[in-house]
Amino acid sequence: MIAMEEKVEKRTPLWLYGLLDVPYGVVTTGLLSTSLSFLLRRSGMGVGDIANTVALLNLPITFYYLYAPIVDFFFRRKIWAALVGCGAGLFAGVGLWRLQSHPRQAVVLIFLGSALATMVSAASGGMMAALLTKAEKANVGGWIQGGNLGVGSLVGGLLLWLAATHGNGLLGAVILATCVPPALSALLVREPHREKTGDKLGATFVDMGREMARTFFSWKNAPGLLVLVSPIGTGAMQQLMGGLTQEYHASSTQLAFANGWGGGVLTAIGSLCAILWPVHLNRMIPYVGAAVFYAAVTGAVAIAPMQASTLIVGLLLSNFATGFAYGCYTGLVLQTLGEGGKRQSTKYTLINAIGNFPIVYMAWLCGRVAVHFGPILGPRSIAGFDAAMNLAVVVLFSVWWMAWGRRRAVA
Repeated sequence: MIAMEEKVEKRTPLWLYGLLDVPYGVVTTGLLSTSLSFLLRRSGMGVGDIANTVALLNLPITFYYLYAPIVDFFFRRKIWAALVGCGAGLFAGVGLWRLQSHPRQAVVLIFLGSALATMVSAASGGMMAALLTKAEKANVGGWIQGGNLGVGSLVGGLLLWLAATHGNGLLGAVILATCVPPALSALLVREPHREKTGDKLGATFVDMGREMARTFFSWKNAPGLLVLVSPIGTGAMQQLMGGLTQEYHASSTQLAFANGWGGGVLTAIGSLCAILWPVHLNRMIPYVGAAVFYAAVTGAVAIAPMQASTLIVGLLLSNFATGFAYGCYTGLVLQTLGEGGKRQSTKYTLINAIGNFPIVYMAWLCGRVAVHFGPILGPRSIAGFDAAMNLAVVVLFSVWWMAWGRRRAVA
């Protein structure tokens, strides 16, 4: 009994996983999703080019499976999380500082910061998969997305507010200051030392291949993987609305509230609401449910008058819907990941990369749609296309659920 109590006391609290994921949120949510579009538009870039740049800088979240599995080697994952979290803040911060004077150099630096930030996600995901119980995995998503989207949005709001009166140098310092302390919090995770084995590197990769095959070539996991690759929870409208403040007659302060502080609070609330979903039920259901609300919000924005109140209310409500979707998303990823296996960071990285791919293609597609419809209908078409894509997923999922999914869930 005493040994069991000591073991329980030594477990890492779930909120700490949310804290160590903050550098990932600051770079990807605070900078790339919340504030970068506004900063690029302020520098004179058009909506189509902004969409291309945002899509480019988001590529690491889709292709990081090519390099992020290194966190399964050499050091403990918490050491990796601390190192790459600090590096992400450094590169992204310096890149933001150079944005106005050397935009191409800035894009390269921010790209590197984004790449390192994804390794934070890989390290934390591997620790969650290896160290958490089934019940903890179901509930940790709210904390993770609260730290990722919630804190990230708050930092994005701070960047937008400061951008009205300060230069990019201070904004870069904010990125660095909000990445380093949370990154170092990873050292507090109670992670055992890696087991020393006599396996050669080639044998290790063979073992990894077997685990990947069991995960990705399983009919049981196919529905979850297809839902993850759908455009649910991408927040494409939110990423690009920062570049449309002129069209909606909104100020940077209003954008900072809607897509930053206010949006960040609602994102965090939405993420934590995902904890309310019962542990034993399929995580796909609330994830798709979030798409219903998100489609309603973006559809309303598409037909509403182009004024500041539309941008503010639309962004606030879409942030809540996105937060709830992402809270369910982490649980769905871990549900698809399953239990066991040595290379949990690698599997988590691959599944998460699949789930992140829609962020890239939706940002690019929305930009193409906006360019196609021109300056008059283009801004509306971004929200309308986002709504239509989410609604299409809801319809397809409903058909699958009524025909096959419900019977599988009962079985």
